[in-house]
Amino acid sequence: MLAARTLWRELGLDSTLDQLARRDRRDVVRLSDRALVLVANRLTAPGSEHALVRWLETDFVCDRIGRRFIACWRDDAERKASRTPRVRVQARQLQQWYRTLDQLHACKDETEHALFLTLRDLFSLRVDMVFYDLTSTYFEGQGPPDLGAHGHSRDGKPRNRQVLVGLVMVDGWPIAHHVFAGNRRDAKTVPDVLRDLEARFGLKRIVFVGDRGMVTSQNLDDLRGGGHGYIVGRNRRRSGEVSTISRARPDRGSNAAPASRRARRLSHRRRWFRRWSPSSQACGCSSSTPRSGRPSSTPSASKRWNACGQG
Repeated sequence: MLAARTLWRELGLDSTLDQLARRDRRDVVRLSDRALVLVANRLTAPGSEHALVRWLETDFVCDRIGRRFIACWRDDAERKASRTPRVRVQARQLQQWYRTLDQLHACKDETEHALFLTLRDLFSLRVDMVFYDLTSTYFEGQGPPDLGAHGHSRDGKPRNRQVLVGLVMVDGWPIAHHVFAGNRRDAKTVPDVLRDLEARFGLKRIVFVGDRGMVTSQNLDDLRGGGHGYIVGRNRRRSGEVSTISRARPDRGSNAAPASRRARRLSHRRRWFRRWSPSSQACGCSSSTPRSGRPSSTPSASKRWNACGQG
């Protein structure tokens, strides 16, 4: 906890959240202290807000003036007689952590921008190359009505509603994240991310790095039109440009001629021999012993054993 608090202060998150947060009369502890508790819990004992209370009993967690966070459990008799017998934590404490997440979301854009400026100055970030990728997370219930939707599930849960979460990284550091509707295509999120990078972070010229799910002709035109470069994956079977490059490129080196069929066949046999030869003393080829300790007894294997002429 002490290490987390030191990093929290070095990154200026305590002062940033103190300036951005709106005080709620229900909150006795400041937002920055409560947010630090959530972050430290994810670093040391990841779990839900309900499981966080159990962590408060094993670790000494306090605010900036030394007041400890105490676990507040419900009375067993009251809990069993209520409509939520599985919830062991008092509702007041659970609502405190949920309210903390809502308050962090309200100042998300300003917090990410302030953290980016601190990281840029502290670590001399090179902001010329931007990495972007997406994942999905699903809900067991209905989820938020404006974002929860059925779409391509990376978790193998096509029947559950989900949302898409996009992460933007610069020089190995995450600088922003975005949440999109669960039925949105990956490529459709790229224009929003590019506009956000230009408007909020002032990145006017970058090299965008993404996988083939981000690639459309319109996205590439937008990147070129905005003066950006890009490194993206392309589908070889569906892309005529990649097929043309593949046919025009020699097999080995830019100045080497393509290998003939006989040369490829001999190269394959020699590779097979080097892999399966039980002893390097049988010939001059380097070899390694297979797991079984002896070569295969199949007829085709015996023919290949004589490929080097010394079997």
